[in-house]
Amino acid sequence: MAEVVAQVYGLSLFEVAQEVGQVKDVLDELTQVCDVMDQFPGFQNLLGSPVLSKEERVKLVEEDFKGQVSPYLLNFLKLLAEGGRMSHLGEIAAEYRALYYEQENIQEVTAVTAVAMPKELQQKLAKKLEASSGKKILLHNQVDPSVMGGVALKTGNRQMDGTVKARLEAIGRQIAAAPLPSLESDSKEESLR
Repeated sequence: MAEVVAQVYGLSLFEVAQEVGQVKDVLDELTQVCDVMDQFPGFQNLLGSPVLSKEERVKLVEEDFKGQVSPYLLNFLKLLAEGGRMSHLGEIAAEYRALYYEQENIQEVTAVTAVAMPKELQQKLAKKLEASSGKKILLHNQVDPSVMGGVALKTGNRQMDGTVKARLEAIGRQIAAAPLPSLESDSKEESLR
């Protein structure tokens, strides 16, 4: 159900933003609103609470966001508050972002490394990925010391793992799958000598 809500509302907001030519601006504002909600989860819970009337929830949104976001996003937030759907804001924002990335031919990639990648190296990697994919790459670096070295690239549900950890695990699987020499045949060969 939550996925359907996110898709319907995310697409609706995206279409309105397209009509008024503010797709990127609305994405930026939506991201800021989500950040506020993450910082103050009690506020988001309050906006979804059945204890408050629809009118009270809408009034809170109006008071807190008027002048901070475009009128289109403000009306959208009021619609969510009125319908008790503010708890879906994060998923709606993710859907909106996915639609924006598709429109702009952007692909998010996470590079998992043992230590933080220097900015120059991130830029080189992004350029190589752009050349091979034909998309604009939005590269994020995630540090995970357990990878030991190398890099794992994650995008959507795909992963390319070139880490030391992955190589060691592959070697371990090969060794485990290799047939062991029979001790019986070794003892017969020794007795023949």
